[in-house]
Amino acid sequence: MKVHSLAMPSPHDMLKKGPFLRKFGFSLKDYASTGLRWSDLVAIFEDYCGRYAFLQKAADSMMGQISECPQVHAAKRRVKKPERLIEKIVRRSISEKRPWVTRSDYLRVVPDLIGLRALHLFDEEWPEIDSFIRGLWSIKDPVEVYLQRENEIAVTLEMFEDDCCDIKRGKSGYKSVHYRTTVEVQKEKIEVEIQTRTLYQEAWGEISHVTAYPYKQDSISLGVPLMKLAGITAAADHLSSMVKDLGWLQDAGRAGQLAGKGYELRRRRLRENIAFLSSYDGKLVDDIVNRTMDFSIIKLRRMLRE
Repeated sequence: MKVHSLAMPSPHDMLKKGPFLRKFGFSLKDYASTGLRWSDLVAIFEDYCGRYAFLQKAADSMMGQISECPQVHAAKRRVKKPERLIEKIVRRSISEKRPWVTRSDYLRVVPDLIGLRALHLFDEEWPEIDSFIRGLWSIKDPVEVYLQRENEIAVTLEMFEDDCCDIKRGKSGYKSVHYRTTVEVQKEKIEVEIQTRTLYQEAWGEISHVTAYPYKQDSISLGVPLMKLAGITAAADHLSSMVKDLGWLQDAGRAGQLAGKGYELRRRRLRENIAFLSSYDGKLVDDIVNRTMDFSIIKLRRMLRE
């Protein structure tokens, strides 16, 4: 009996112009404004498909490395899918009214073919994660820090106010730190984007991505509730840090060690987090602090008034 091997479909069959444009909501007029040739996009698609498995191995290796950081609670990685790569090229080319990349330079130009995400529990863990990342890879400064200043306490803002950080306002409540580096795959330099954020920020980002990214970001009906959700996740981050510092200060108080640089930093951060949470939900703070009968908390109340 003859066994016939299954032939792989050609890139032209996998990437058909009409269905592709309809799938991603691109009009023929918008596509025509880019100056892109469909044959060039097919060539990029074919080349990238051949590299995809190698990029996945590189991403797995980098994820394993960043997972070794003690402050990283969880790490994720993703390699941009071939169809999504072409969609991004078309979308960016429409924006710029010219071809954004070519077959010869797309690996160097597209900034996030590989994406890593390092998730942590508390905002104040970022400096240690930053040092760890810089110890692994050569980072292209400045690092981009996206946040809402009205949702931050002074201690956090001071943490990011460095020559190596460029603070930007995140759209609709977005908060994350973005690093850029490169990794060599098949003798080609591949652009990698590394993001760090807390678990609460990750939850907001995932919900925003599913509901609004990339085509509905300017929707008022989605933007307003996303901003409200950003306020809730910001409050959760402040409350998490407050709980952590309360625990540390209780232990330090019992041990008679309420002094030193670490103590002063935690006391200041606790005060600022309490002030933020009081403005967000005063009853919440009353329930946590004023109704606690633990003797160390009573001493802590006096300390915070000093």
